[in-house]
Amino acid sequence: VAKTSEKQVQNVENMKTKLKEDVAKSKEASREDSDRRAQEAGERFMAKTDAMIDEFLAKTQGERAATKMAAEADARMVGRGLDVGSWGVDKYGRAVLTGSETGSKGLYDAALKANVDGETASSTGNSLADPKILIVTGDKPEAPVQELVERLTSMLADSDFPISTIPTTAKLARIGGGDASTCLILPGAADDSTSMNRLVDRIRSPTASTVDGPPSHVVYIGSLGTDRTNSFPYSMQNMLGQLDKKLEAEASLKSTVCAEPSISSEIEQEAADFSIIKIGKLLSDSKKIKADQKKAKDALDGSVSLAMAYGDSLDGDISVSDAANVIYQTVLLQPAARNATFSVSTYSSDAAGADQEQWDDLFLKLVGPELRRFDIPTENDFGELSAFLEEWALVFERSPASKTGLTTPVTVSRSKTLPNAFGVEIRFKETNTGTAYTTSKEDRKAEKLRNTGYSNNGGSGAKSEIKVKNPRKEGGVEILVEQYPTYRVRARRCNMDGKTVVKEMSESSILKRLEQDLDYYLNRKK
Repeated sequence: VAKTSEKQVQNVENMKTKLKEDVAKSKEASREDSDRRAQEAGERFMAKTDAMIDEFLAKTQGERAATKMAAEADARMVGRGLDVGSWGVDKYGRAVLTGSETGSKGLYDAALKANVDGETASSTGNSLADPKILIVTGDKPEAPVQELVERLTSMLADSDFPISTIPTTAKLARIGGGDASTCLILPGAADDSTSMNRLVDRIRSPTASTVDGPPSHVVYIGSLGTDRTNSFPYSMQNMLGQLDKKLEAEASLKSTVCAEPSISSEIEQEAADFSIIKIGKLLSDSKKIKADQKKAKDALDGSVSLAMAYGDSLDGDISVSDAANVIYQTVLLQPAARNATFSVSTYSSDAAGADQEQWDDLFLKLVGPELRRFDIPTENDFGELSAFLEEWALVFERSPASKTGLTTPVTVSRSKTLPNAFGVEIRFKETNTGTAYTTSKEDRKAEKLRNTGYSNNGGSGAKSEIKVKNPRKEGGVEILVEQYPTYRVRARRCNMDGKTVVKEMSESSILKRLEQDLDYYLNRKK
């Protein structure tokens, strides 16, 4: 019994020992499994946290960078004046705007692209990916002006290449033009030189928020009569100087837009183009248009109800529809309208039914510009008429001034034309007047240099370098005989540049003779 009891006790002790070992092994396995699960849960939590942090940093990258950019610009402007809507300028001199329609990330991204090499201050030209037109009105635009904005917005949105518009007032126009490629300034927005200069400077200022550059084309809707304030009815409209102020606004636009940047400027900005469209009273109801029937011949075959002429030479009102069509053509389809001033008016009903060829031919008046058009009956032979006009033009070159009526001598030569046209140019010769005038002392010095070929500067005996200037363009009149789109004769200016002085008296003499002699030619067989 004692041995059996001792054996049972030993078995119990062995069982206790094994049980303890099993419990210890179970605890160790449970601890390892728990640690593993805890580690996996921690790793999942950290991965989720990292993802959230990365997403947050990516979303706020632009805001954080823009805030830094704004802070640097603000610090750079300490003690200096600020433009409304700007924190200041960056290291390249571009305005850093206080807000952006595309958000501060768009501001940062654009600036990052512009400075990818750390050197580029800005780029010129405007992107075609998302074309925009900035439309500037006065603070309280009149009903016809507001209707014009709505019509233009609809026309541009429905075009083959949809274009979005940015309507704004002059006071709220964004620095840099809001990424627009073209700026349209409507009546009431900037009708004096001060407001025009301020507006154009603002929309043309380079900013850090875009790499496309400011608007490259500025279109101003001016008024008829600004160049004719001494004649009725514009003398009455200018009683308080309104038309004089608008004329000053036009001059301010040309000088500001076309000005090249100074040599000291760090901003690479090209001069922009301008278009000045002079109109009369803008009316919503075309039935109330006061038509100028005397100008009807300026329209194309009567199929376009719009009269157009270069400069300030028309009278009469214009409908909202016609104004919208002219602006649409000027902005999108007519390169001849760039850097040109022209007047338009309605003389019948709206011109909405005109096709593109008719519009192209109407804007052809701005090339040169055109001075006169004469319709030719189809029974007249093209070759005979061309030969007649060439001989007619040579009379001005061969005959004395007493017989031609010209105050300036001319040369005559054929011009380059399309296959279905013939042209002859009557070019004015350079005379010793105006900028070409020289004193007798200057003449003697030039003659001495030409005869000796040596300079008298210190007796060095070195040959003098006589600079030969490019010949000035003195202007002229080109006579064209065209068979397309209609059989006609056109007279337009030629041999022109920005410094050419228009010789109106000589032009008038040529046009008067052309009208008389052409009428004689066409009626010679009657």
